[in-house]
Amino acid sequence: MHNLSLVKSDPLIGRNDEMQQLINALSRRNKPNAILVGEPGVGKTALVEELAKRLLENKIPSLNGKMIYELDLASTVGGTKYRGEFEEKVKKILKKVIEDGNAILFIDEIHNVIKAGGAEGAIDASNILKPYLSRNEIQIIGATTEDEFQTIFEKDKALKRRFQIIKMLPSSKEETLKILLHTKNLYEKHYNITIDDNLLPYIVNVSDNYLPTLFFPDKALDILDNSCVIANKKLTMDNINSTIENYYKINVNMSNKSDLALKKIKEKIVGQEEALEKIQQALTLVDKNIYDKDKPLLSMLFIGPSGVGKTEISKIIGETYFSNENIIYFDMSSYQEFGSLNKLIGYSSDNNSKLVRELKAHPKSLIILDEIEKASNEVLDFFLQIFDQGFFDSSKGERIDCKNVMIIMTSNYGFDSNLSMKLNLNNNILSENFVLKKLQNRFRYEFLSRIDEIVVFSFLNNDIQKEIAKNYLNSLGMEFSCLDDVLIHSKEEYDKFGARLIKRDCKKAILNKFKEEMKN
Repeated sequence: MHNLSLVKSDPLIGRNDEMQQLINALSRRNKPNAILVGEPGVGKTALVEELAKRLLENKIPSLNGKMIYELDLASTVGGTKYRGEFEEKVKKILKKVIEDGNAILFIDEIHNVIKAGGAEGAIDASNILKPYLSRNEIQIIGATTEDEFQTIFEKDKALKRRFQIIKMLPSSKEETLKILLHTKNLYEKHYNITIDDNLLPYIVNVSDNYLPTLFFPDKALDILDNSCVIANKKLTMDNINSTIENYYKINVNMSNKSDLALKKIKEKIVGQEEALEKIQQALTLVDKNIYDKDKPLLSMLFIGPSGVGKTEISKIIGETYFSNENIIYFDMSSYQEFGSLNKLIGYSSDNNSKLVRELKAHPKSLIILDEIEKASNEVLDFFLQIFDQGFFDSSKGERIDCKNVMIIMTSNYGFDSNLSMKLNLNNNILSENFVLKKLQNRFRYEFLSRIDEIVVFSFLNNDIQKEIAKNYLNSLGMEFSCLDDVLIHSKEEYDKFGARLIKRDCKKAILNKFKEEMKN
């Protein structure tokens, strides 16, 4: 145990209501215990540390003479191997607390008392504490997250009823700004730099926009602290942006990314000029910050034949706007069975799905939904909700923010050999209305209407097929004078398999060339 009033901490700004609730709970005649419930980073420990200071200064008459000591549960469990050792150790601590008469115990992550030290045949910490709590012999302040409270602590009814529950919500943007303004002089003094007041609202806004899975005020204070580390004499906006990009792997600056993305795409993709023009227009709106702020940054459906570059283009966009590790890929053929929605949001309150884990770790990302036409209807409705509301709820009840993600779906629905033959008879003209009518055979109108941009890719004509073959052979350091000897399959087959078949033919031609050279 250590005296919490001796801990050096920043001053507490605000939280007057929660402080008064805590004081009232500890001043009660019966069950004078409290548990602070709130998300990580909202200031639960800071509130208790502030109370400890006020108690040391005798500023709270109803708790006069009281002192707060923190009980480190992990170190208490440490070194207890045999049955009864942990129980004996805890009882010694409690005996000292009772003898003191004025000690209040603070247990951070108090949900860990349940099962703590409970080796086979031994009783855990919660069952050791209950008799002392029922007799009002000890006072405890606990702190835990909303998630751990619901899944662990709340299930122990006998323990829960001994505590007054105090909910701590994240600070608002306005409250967080006040905290930064009141504490910035501490950072200036520590780092020997100057911090312009005008930068503080920017820190609040970027932490709100780009870190939706973290909580105020902690996330804003972390950005300020980490930015000060790299500042030279004066904190700048570049320091803040660098911190967000390096620590959280989030690209803050999106201006003119569309031109860069298009350049990278054209280095790898041949043809598809109309499709690329639509993609660039959609990305330009994101660059210019023109999008609905309560919805994802951008949602697009790439529809067209196989092997024309839909997935490759999606990945290039993800790399350009975010990073490789911020691309979340799903093969939707794995989500076509009834009940597949549970794979996306999690099966129970005890686990997180890949989508939830990735978005919590990388809230600014690209989600690629490959072969979206294969997804079950309940999965499609799930994404319709995201397009419409910009969030979803996980199996744990957590609200997962999707306002900083792009979503690109790919599909080859309806692009079969029959469509290719019809186009040959119709001068290869593929109208967008024709494709939309086909899509409505698979997707509900409500789903399609919420997609920002539907981009139609065309079949590869003979000239483009040859150019793809030539570029691929050049990348392998090979050259063929007659590409007709390389492209040995029919147009129908190339329409079906696209560039993938062209590359296989190139490899086969190279292998045949090597065989001929070996014979000679």
